[in-house]
Amino acid sequence: MKNIKSKIVNYVMMGIILGCSSCKSPDSIYQEFIVPNGLEYPGKAINIEAFPGKNRIIISWQISDPKVVKTQIFWNNNTKSEEVIIEAEMEDVGIELTDMPENTYSFMIRTFDADKNASIPVEVTSKVYGAMYERSLVCRSIRKTVHNENDGLTIDWSGANLEELFSDLTYTDVKNKSHTISIDKSETATNILDLDFDKPVYYQSIYQPDIRAIDIFKSSVCIVNLNPDIYPLDMTDIVLKNPRNPFRRGAALPAGNYVLPDWIINAAGAENGNVRDDGSAYFARGWTLPRAEIINGKMYQTVELEAGKYRFRGYCNGMHTASTINTTYLVVALGNDLPDSENLGLQSLGYKNFPTAWANMDSVIEFDLYEKSTVSMGFLTTLTSANENCIVFIDGVELWRLE
Repeated sequence: MKNIKSKIVNYVMMGIILGCSSCKSPDSIYQEFIVPNGLEYPGKAINIEAFPGKNRIIISWQISDPKVVKTQIFWNNNTKSEEVIIEAEMEDVGIELTDMPENTYSFMIRTFDADKNASIPVEVTSKVYGAMYERSLVCRSIRKTVHNENDGLTIDWSGANLEELFSDLTYTDVKNKSHTISIDKSETATNILDLDFDKPVYYQSIYQPDIRAIDIFKSSVCIVNLNPDIYPLDMTDIVLKNPRNPFRRGAALPAGNYVLPDWIINAAGAENGNVRDDGSAYFARGWTLPRAEIINGKMYQTVELEAGKYRFRGYCNGMHTASTINTTYLVVALGNDLPDSENLGLQSLGYKNFPTAWANMDSVIEFDLYEKSTVSMGFLTTLTSANENCIVFIDGVELWRLE
């Protein structure tokens, strides 16, 4: 019994000691880990906005901390930077970066106080546009033109591109005076009463690639067909987008490759990317490194065409084996897709394989539409050779209306 009492007393005393220990301030537990005077972080940049333009960009932000004395902007993996000095009581800040190559950029923004303490970085991503984007722009499509001596010329417009703002149209009147009028994207028909039909009518479409863009971009100049009964009519830049080399590049991929904008490319065709940094489009099975086989790789565009007779021409150029090029086709088909090679005879409006050659090849398809139709047109290839030069370069396409 005495031993039992002794153990109870010992447990009670131990509890009292532990209880007293627990009466210490909770902060004391972490005291040894605290840095004297602490670390200070100035307030980060807030409300950041990017306004892209042609080889330039404006970035704006607000200062959230009165202790901030400067801001630095970093891009290209921190290899490029600009510094902005912040004056007293300055809240709204902005900077214009010029001579920027066309690309998509990630900008990191840090603020600093007088003691050179840096804020948490804030990131904003934006594109910078340039010549490659502008080359991809096309004139607004014209559905038809109608004219007579009493009513002048009526232009019936197709729907405008989402990025299009308006089109500028220039004509000469019967008194030999030149006029330029703006056609809003919402306008569906334009009537010109005093047109001199012996003089050409020109127009080009104006684009804003982003709602925040600070610059506008123009398509190439197109000629209005004043006599709809005169053909052939080149419709390449009216109907198709990004139709030729140098092709406009999209998002970057490994090994100097890029996504090919405005073209529909299936999974098989997209192996390794479809446009290089020099602006040439391609399919590749080999090419210095072994790559997966391409079975029914497709690269095409889908458009709406009025009833009529058309000619579609495709151009290839590059390195390939004889067996490779014989399995590369130019194809036109109704609907939103190209058929696989085994179904070309039944499901296409026309197809033609490229001849065996090493450079400067073209193939031509003529086809008829008897009503307004959705049409897909482009390239179909199967590359199975392990040859390192098993590759097909795409130089471009043309579309003509014949009648």
